[in-house]
Amino acid sequence: MLLIEMIRMLRTGNSKVMEEIYKKMYPLLAAEASKTHFMEYDDAMQEYCFALFLALRQVRELATEAQALAYCKTVVRHHFCKLYRSYVRKGKAEYAEEELPERICHDGEIERILLETALRRELQGFTEKKRNILEELYLSGETETAVAQKYAVSRQYVNRLKREFRVQAEQYLC
Repeated sequence: MLLIEMIRMLRTGNSKVMEEIYKKMYPLLAAEASKTHFMEYDDAMQEYCFALFLALRQVRELATEAQALAYCKTVVRHHFCKLYRSYVRKGKAEYAEEELPERICHDGEIERILLETALRRELQGFTEKKRNILEELYLSGETETAVAQKYAVSRQYVNRLKREFRVQAEQYLC
């Protein structure tokens, strides 16, 4: 049975079809739950299943199977962003210094959020001055020259610090 047909049946009140939808969407739900490192896997699966259930009961009519799959994927990713924002607000992540924006994440933003979180975690091993310089370079997008002027250090020092961080980050990622 196609996903669109199952969604139509769900909207008419047949909630037994939701189990079939879960089976069909399990790979997507499992992949996103495994990326949710700030929650237990089972809790994340339950959250994503519930979010999918609520969204599919309220969805407008979808024309194609591809639209239905894209909608389900978007629902799960948006719920990831919502969960992560609430996690950061509760103060469970020491390395997150600022709250995420109060809006829906788009596909590229999820990767950016995960990368930014990993960068902040890696920066914890540096002194405060070095950490501030590297945050300006990588997270704020400042040039080496501007950062060197701001912190009253040489551009060569900033470049050397950048190389040192890159080596450390490569060891972490590989």
